[in-house]
Amino acid sequence: MKRIRITHVILIAMALICLMYPPASEGQEEQILLTKSGVKWGIGGYGDGQFDAPRGIALDSSGNVYVADTDSNRIQKFTSDGVFLTKWGTRGYGNGQFSSPCGIALDSSGNVYVADTGNNRVQKFSSEGIFLMKWGVLGQFDAPRGIAVDSSGNVYVADTGNNRIQKFTSQGVFLAKWGTEGYGERQFGAPNGVAADGSGSVYVADTGNNRIQKFTSQGVFLAKWGTEGYSEGQFGAPNGIAVDRSGDVYVADTGNNRIQKFTSQGIFLTKWGTLGQFSSPSGIAVDSLWNVCVADTDNDRVWKFASVATDLAASKDVDNNSPNEGEQIAYTIEVSNIGPNDATNISYG
Repeated sequence: MKRIRITHVILIAMALICLMYPPASEGQEEQILLTKSGVKWGIGGYGDGQFDAPRGIALDSSGNVYVADTDSNRIQKFTSDGVFLTKWGTRGYGNGQFSSPCGIALDSSGNVYVADTGNNRVQKFSSEGIFLMKWGVLGQFDAPRGIAVDSSGNVYVADTGNNRIQKFTSQGVFLAKWGTEGYGERQFGAPNGVAADGSGSVYVADTGNNRIQKFTSQGVFLAKWGTEGYSEGQFGAPNGIAVDRSGDVYVADTGNNRIQKFTSQGIFLTKWGTLGQFSSPSGIAVDSLWNVCVADTDNDRVWKFASVATDLAASKDVDNNSPNEGEQIAYTIEVSNIGPNDATNISYG
């Protein structure tokens, strides 16, 4: 029996995806499927590409990875594949020096903001590490650990020791603050992480209270989820938090050595990681293609997990005769890295 195989590039790929995968709810697309094996780089040390308890991570629009190498008191920059590009910082209080920097974020222009935790300040740099400005002193901040920048360029700081969130312009001008110590709404227990989505909502990893809180950009309480524990939707001292372009929320569940993913309303979607793969993961970031990077703190390394969505390949082996009416044909479909607006390649035959 002769067998044939034909390959075409067709535009009906998305229709096939809709048949194979029922439509997800808004903001919950196929990117919840992740390759859990991932790639990783880094070992303990002070050389290029080595780390000492990295706690913060951020990605730019080109996919470059910036790491707050906390106990080495520096920032390291890599390509999306982990190739070392540059570094800056030493221990100290001068411009461009750090004391246990924990948080890092980028704005749409590629400027880098660092939560210089031990120095109780924020420092701003170019993408190549040129010092631009700084703001903050002890009193205004108390060991700030998390930092985020929204689409308008506003900067949010998780002012950890003061149990509050502070909001600034990109030039460090104070705009707003909210939070006190406690367990009620708009109260915090040493918040370590903060993130902003494209709609202006602000998410806080309320670390000591083992939960996530969601606010408007002015600090109006919107939602919360999480309790202490190991079940889905529970946390063990969550540190890092990030939001993808669909509005889904990723949490570095530090004490439970895993990543959890939720909708913007806190509905659990998926999780991955165990002790061994992770050891106290503290920082997390996600890019526009839903690639997820994790600062695996106690393992002194960075993980990158890719979205499965890149190519759609459909393959079928049949003989050279047309199928009879009503005959069933089996297809094997492989889906990888498909975005919601991407044209797709399908191989079939």
